Amino acid sequence: MSMENPFPLELEGVTFLMTTVQTIEGFSPGAHNTVLSPRNQVAVRTDPQDKKVLLCVMRTKFNEERSTDGPYFVDIECAAKFTVLDETLTEDQAKRGVLITGHNVVYGAIREAVNWITSRHVHGPLVLGLSVLQLKTEAEANADAAAEEPHSPAP
Repeated sequence: MSMENPFPLELEGVTFLMTTVQTIEGFSPGAHNTVLSPRNQVAVRTDPQDKKVLLCVMRTKFNEERSTDGPYFVDIECAAKFTVLDETLTEDQAKRGVLITGHNVVYGAIREAVNWITSRHVHGPLVLGLSVLQLKTEAEANADAAAEEPHSPAP
């Protein structure tokens, strides 16, 4: 790694690919609501045009069942584009770096967007909690990918 730029990855930008927020009719604040947690899917992809460019794509869903225990249904997807600056990194090292860094970047953007959008809805702001990155086995990752593939970033 060069001493001119001690960071192996450069964030090029963050883009929302899809945003859906719906108010749940029948939600009553404080009516013995259960705690609902968001479900996150994150994937790292290499740009087929440039192997030095990696995308971290996260899709977050909240209250998919549209239960009246939650104020909103949320389905939002965000991508972060990174360039690998350190040519000594292996592909696996670069992907791991993008996964860890990208997860923090895109989930932060998702939390901020959900908070802002829902603050203008009838039930007030929805503040999503933290997202802890838990690495899955290859079999778990393949099963998730088969079940629901995140949207591809627009060119």
